[in-house]
Amino acid sequence: MLLSHMSHPYIRELFSCISSDDTILPDELGQCRGIYNSFLFSVFPSADFTVWPQYPLHTPQGHNRGILYSFIVEFVREREQIPVFFLDVKPAGDIEDDSARAVADKKMRQTFRILAKSCKTPKLYGFSAMGQKLALYCLDMESRHITPAAIECSSTRITDTVPQEWWDIDITTQAGYDKFMEVAQETKGMVGLKQTFDLEGKPRIFED
Repeated sequence: MLLSHMSHPYIRELFSCISSDDTILPDELGQCRGIYNSFLFSVFPSADFTVWPQYPLHTPQGHNRGILYSFIVEFVREREQIPVFFLDVKPAGDIEDDSARAVADKKMRQTFRILAKSCKTPKLYGFSAMGQKLALYCLDMESRHITPAAIECSSTRITDTVPQEWWDIDITTQAGYDKFMEVAQETKGMVGLKQTFDLEGKPRIFED
């Protein structure tokens, strides 16, 4: 099954249409979500995965208990859907706001707690996106440890509990794109999918 991923130059072009000369266009968040929506669908093909732009939450009895507004990727096999990856999107300007970063970090950790109940892979990766900048999070299912580790507030000094430096991956650069694809490929490997490349360097995904 041959896949055609969105290239990083194309992603860079899409993000350049959102802001120009420090002017943010209306509905920046919606446009960012649209870019990531298309990107995730290209990285996680529908033959094996379901990408949820809005993830329905249910009680153990199957009753609806709300919507999680993050992109959740589930691996689909024999009527079973297993969460394997997620991405939360915020406006680019939030990266400069201490309180906005704290809110984003809290949501990431809450999402891990929600998905961990159904996750069956050794690790669960998540990205917090603020515009084109990404922070990588990971839950180790054996130790139940989340990285980056939470930074506690201090009662005696001002502490940046969610530093801006965590968003150190730029999806519009080759290095940032490669890092995202590395995480995606590891995720696929954990569910028994492997990747090779054709003679033009385009990725091909095969099931073991």
